[in-house]
Amino acid sequence: HDGYVDFSSPKDNGCCGAAPCAGTFRTTLGVEKSQVLLSTTAIMTAILLFIKHHFHWIWHIIEELNGLIFNWRYPSLQSTTNHILKSEDEKVPLDLHWSIVEADDLPLLAQWLQQLPKTSLQFFHPHSFETEELKRLWKNPAFLFIKVCKTNDPRNIVGYHFLRGFFIGRAFHGLLVDPSMGGQGIGGQMWRIAILISEALKLDLYATISDLNIASLKSAQKSAFLKEQRQLANDYRLYKVLGLRT
Repeated sequence: HDGYVDFSSPKDNGCCGAAPCAGTFRTTLGVEKSQVLLSTTAIMTAILLFIKHHFHWIWHIIEELNGLIFNWRYPSLQSTTNHILKSEDEKVPLDLHWSIVEADDLPLLAQWLQQLPKTSLQFFHPHSFETEELKRLWKNPAFLFIKVCKTNDPRNIVGYHFLRGFFIGRAFHGLLVDPSMGGQGIGGQMWRIAILISEALKLDLYATISDLNIASLKSAQKSAFLKEQRQLANDYRLYKVLGLRT
């Protein structure tokens, strides 16, 4: 998928405990054992992955706590985003409108996501597309959902992207464009908006992109300066977004 570390993937590589998960993490990085020294961050990542896959209720508590602390550190996320979207609306040549997803939009967003062809979702699985799950995430202050609609038809969604923030000062970007609207610069504008938001809030922005998703990688590289951080499982790479290219 475009730009998101996927803790929601059902694949757990057969892990049955924190230690095996840590070993899987080392293997995922593709580093020889003699060169591996798991950092505190890596150990915590392994533990969090284990909790995510095996103790969903604990993971939900972690998400809630992260949301509370994130909201305390970055209370202006919504207002900053609205300001940027309003400013950018005047610069978008297409007859499109970017806006923050509201509660009433969630059933429509779920319907749009669920009707997309499987090919569009091959690399995009950051969360469930069911309305109830979208509601749960939407209520979390660390999640920011943004929709793209036709200006003359606000119920006609043609794109969706999000930022998932972490109170340590990081955010991950994910995006999806309706295949009927591909090649019109929507993805590039999504990257621009995500970068402007993260820069305004002083958040480090990251993305994961599959080596097999060449179109998305080219789109990201056209819009942003990317620095590869590490190789991940299943042909994904973690990138840090350094800033806008144009």
